[in-house]
Amino acid sequence: MKTQMKFQKILAIISLVTAAVAIVISLFFCSGILNAIRMYSVEMQDGADLFKADALFVYSQKINDTLVIMSIILLLCSVALIFMGCSKRRNYYISNYVTLGIYAAYALAFIIALLVISGKCFSLMNQIDFAEWKEYESTLIPGTDQLRYKQYYTKDCTTMVLLIVVAVVVLLEIAAWALALVWKLKLMKGEKQLLANGGVSQVAEMEVA
Repeated sequence: MKTQMKFQKILAIISLVTAAVAIVISLFFCSGILNAIRMYSVEMQDGADLFKADALFVYSQKINDTLVIMSIILLLCSVALIFMGCSKRRNYYISNYVTLGIYAAYALAFIIALLVISGKCFSLMNQIDFAEWKEYESTLIPGTDQLRYKQYYTKDCTTMVLLIVVAVVVLLEIAAWALALVWKLKLMKGEKQLLANGGVSQVAEMEVA
């Protein structure tokens, strides 16, 4: 039981850290290419979608606040695991099962949302005419060797990739919590059998450990 309790404590901390990282990624989501295309949005270019990048810009701006809110809720669910004692209780009560269930259900929904958002962003990114964009920013001022436009060209999609990484990590955490719960239930069942068989001293020793 001692090893299992250490496992669930470490898992709770990892879940908390992952949620915090998700918030940071969400706050910086519109960086890289998502920030660069801001300069070429329809609004900035008087209605001209120069490189077919406006759709990605509009979607990323619309979804950014949703990402932040969802990440904050994941953090609250992770805090609830610790607050309700899921990280340190030797024996679980109904409140612990409910808290774990809520965390797992929301975490799964969070994963699906991240994958959908990331997939949509990559899909819209593939619509961008990068060749035209690069050529546009390579235009020189006539009679000089100076570039006419500021350089925003990039294919940096780091935050979009990080969303997928976070989704995978959270999925592993759900699996780990399920494993920890099964592990605990088996140990609790074993302790009950010891008590039923009169193994009080053995259980007491386990409690001390």
